[in-house]
Parts: sequence; C-alpha cells; structure tokens
Amino acid sequence: MSLTLFVPGVPQTQGGMRQVPTVRGNRQISTGSKDLGSWRAAITELTGWRMNLQRWQPITEAPVRVELEFFLPMPKSARASLRTLGVAYHTARKDIDKLERAVLDSLTRAGVYGDDSQVAVLVASKYQVADHRLVGVLISVGALGRSSDMVLVDALSRVSLAAS
Repeated sequence: MSLTLFVPGVPQTQGGMRQVPTVRGNRQISTGSKDLGSWRAAITELTGWRMNLQRWQPITEAPVRVELEFFLPMPKSARASLRTLGVAYHTARKDIDKLERAVLDSLTRAGVYGDDSQVAVLVASKYQVADHRLVGVLISVGALGRSSDMVLVDALSRVSLAAS
C-alpha cells in the first residue's frame, strides 16, 4: 500500500543549518527560503489528512521508497512553444536536493515514517508548468518489502560489474 497526495503551492527549498553568533551564544538557523515554514506546514497538514483518510499506519522500521514530482511555475519569459505545450523540465534555480529535503522532513513531522533516514529509494523530478493550478508537489510513499529483494541483488550485480 502506498500513500499518494498532491500538495498545491510553490515548492520551497530547505538548505542546511548554519551557526549564527548571538549575544547568548551561537544559534542554528535554517538557510531555507522565507516561505519554507508555510510550505512545510501545508505538506504536514495535507499529509496528515491523507493518512487519516487512507488509515495509513506509520512505517516505523522498514526501508521506505519516496517518489517526488515537483511542478514549479513556468516563467512568463518562457518560449511560446513551451507555453503552448504547458510543461517542460525545470533546470533553473531551486536545487532538487533542497526541494526534497523540505518534503522529507515534513513527511517525518507528519508521522509517515519514523525518520527520513529510512528512505532507501528516492526518485525525484522537477518540471515547470504553465497552468498555475498544477504548481506543487506530487508525493508517493511506500514501504519496501520482501518483493524488493531482487532489486537489491540487481544493484549488487551492477556495482560488482562496474567495479571490476
């Protein structure tokens, strides 16, 4: 069983933590965007709602597979042919790893899994879309069970061949 949901809104990045000196000592702050808090809150809230709807049980120990498809606004300066098509790969700013970090932490906070360190398979892509109603992230989460053992054997075979 997998948990699948769409969270509308402009995806926000979450950078690393950095030390900022203050009068009372150093303090850690996130280097994320100014709208990161509301973006993470939206993901957490909609995920909680979806978990209740599907009677989702948190994945406490199993390895997890997460698929993320980010849909960002297409710039007004995009070529007419792209705007007519309505979708293209997004290759400009908003690094995919920082977009992923915001979602993975929000899924942890929502209780989808115990910790984002359980994520063993992560598939992500980012697109730009002309239709503002499609801006957001499509999230799919599932536990990796015994049926994924062949994937592990295949990965071991590929790395053994590449290393020899």
